Amino acid sequence: MSTFDISFIDSNGLIINGDFDLSLIDSSDLIVTDDVESVSAPSKSIDSLAQSSATVDQSSESSSDHTAPQVYPSFKRIRKSRSKKPKTPLIYVGIESNGGACSRVFSTPNGSKLYKPDVDAEFLPPPIGTVYTDWQEIVAMYSRYASKAGFSTKLGTNKDRPENVSFRFIHCHRYGKPRYKMIFVPFTGVDHHKRCVTFGAGLICDETIESYVWLLETFVKCHPKPPILVLTDQDAAMRSAVLKVFPTSAHRLCMWHIMMKLPAKIKGCNVDNDEVRTAIHNLVWDVLIDKDDFEMRWNTLMSQYNLTGHDWLNDMYGIRERWVPCYFSHLDMCCLMKTTSMCESSNAMFKVNTNRHNSLLQFLMSFDTAIDGQRHNQRELEFNMMNSSPLLLTKLRIEEHASHIYTPALFVEVQKEIERGMMHCTKNTPTVIGDVKLYTVTQYNKHFVPVCQFEVAFDLRDKTTSCTCNLFTRIGYLCRHIFCIYIPEQVHAIPDRYIRNRWKRDSLPRRVYDISNRYSVDNRVETRLRNEILDTVALCADRLRHNPTELSALCEQMKALKIKIFADVPYDPECNRTNAVISDILRVPETGPSTLILQHSVTKGSGYDKDKENNSGKRFVGPREKAINKIKKGKVARLCGNCKQHGHNARSCEKVQAAKAEAAAKVT
Repeated sequence: MSTFDISFIDSNGLIINGDFDLSLIDSSDLIVTDDVESVSAPSKSIDSLAQSSATVDQSSESSSDHTAPQVYPSFKRIRKSRSKKPKTPLIYVGIESNGGACSRVFSTPNGSKLYKPDVDAEFLPPPIGTVYTDWQEIVAMYSRYASKAGFSTKLGTNKDRPENVSFRFIHCHRYGKPRYKMIFVPFTGVDHHKRCVTFGAGLICDETIESYVWLLETFVKCHPKPPILVLTDQDAAMRSAVLKVFPTSAHRLCMWHIMMKLPAKIKGCNVDNDEVRTAIHNLVWDVLIDKDDFEMRWNTLMSQYNLTGHDWLNDMYGIRERWVPCYFSHLDMCCLMKTTSMCESSNAMFKVNTNRHNSLLQFLMSFDTAIDGQRHNQRELEFNMMNSSPLLLTKLRIEEHASHIYTPALFVEVQKEIERGMMHCTKNTPTVIGDVKLYTVTQYNKHFVPVCQFEVAFDLRDKTTSCTCNLFTRIGYLCRHIFCIYIPEQVHAIPDRYIRNRWKRDSLPRRVYDISNRYSVDNRVETRLRNEILDTVALCADRLRHNPTELSALCEQMKALKIKIFADVPYDPECNRTNAVISDILRVPETGPSTLILQHSVTKGSGYDKDKENNSGKRFVGPREKAINKIKKGKVARLCGNCKQHGHNARSCEKVQAAKAEAAAKVT
């Protein structure tokens, strides 16, 4: 029978040597391993910090017959020194009670609190020298202690091979969990480059309706205009909060989260399962059908595969107006985001520089870093857009017009529609009803096989166009079917009514990316007008960048305007004073004259002591430098390392020179 000899013990943990070694990793955590050298000292948790500091002296007095693993004596992860006490000891504050369990409270040098369980002596771990003959006795002993200390324990094993247990462990149920247990909730949207942008973020303590309502109401204070559509997962508390705070907004559930559950909900062989999944996917992701068509095809599909009594599918069908795309076809930009996948990719950005064990300060610094990276990427996209021109695939003037108004990311999508309108669509002879022409456009796939037909109406009076595919309403740009009829109708530019501001190159003013607006915003009237003038001039110059003649004319106009302004408005030296310029840059009111007292800067090694009246101001000289200076001044002669005589060194020593000459003579 194996024995467990306790060679080190404190009020909160055990270290056992013998056939097994039990290493302290937490005030409520134990590890048992066969090899004491294989146990690495893990990081300390909150419960063990107070214990480590309070018992460091006790650990150094443990039995010399056994090797005790390393114990960290302070709140930082440092090497243990048995001869020195911690430089930053914990300060005892008092005792707090929570749910019948008492804890001793300690204060760390940085101001945070650490807690150490305070239990009766009869429930403390046994004294040094206690021998256990069974592992279960250790488990029972530590479980009794944990119940009195206010936490529960978990048992586990680690196997290096299926049949060999490398070590066993007991740890606290809170081990490895986040420090604050707070939920990070970002608000994410899509910008004019089709990239995710963070509008704001919040931290809540729990996922209840009250917490979400507070978060959304706080968001509304910053963004008064309510959103048209809110996309979330199937959280019931979040849905209730959205309906309460945004009663006029449409709430949509993430399709990916719903369809991800489909394989687990539908039972059967793989062939039947795959066939049903494919049929359901093709139905629910179809954005071209209407509500009646969807309901008819859904009922037919359920009858075909004998799924009419399936509880989960019936529940999803009962809330179909919350997640099926055809029920949102009447909303503008309804298909811009159908899943939270884009949000998940944006959330992954916040996980790069942070983890769940960070403090709030560390998290906020990481959040600022992530937002700065997001802004940098957007400025880079803006710079590339303003200083490059996209490649045109056709010679149509409408394509060139689209390249001037849309951002590069959107122009790629519009360019595909224009090209496919020429190559993959055909139209019949239009039917004229009054001033409206009705076209039937046939769409072909990549193998030039007819796929479907759409009706396009073109008004001759104001050149308004509509298509039954409803792409402009769903995403915000014209479809290939409309571009197909624009060619015979001689429409060479996209009408202004079909250009959404959110997709335009200048949807955001350039002053947003100015360095003066990265950390604060100046809302003064003169500042706004000045920025608007700069934006207007920059946009005009950008539009004419490939036209030297027009650029030259614009330059002459600006010079003439400059001459007129300088003649009408005299020079005001008061505005160019140093204090006035600094006040304008810092955006603070200019103050009166003040006296500035310069104090001597005290730095390490400067030789300046504020407590002394007479200070030389010279830097401190170390002992090594002093010795070198004495040798240079001749006060101390050099000491030979060979003969130990002063006045020369080992290279010029006469004995060395004589030995070299004698060795050379022997060789010759």
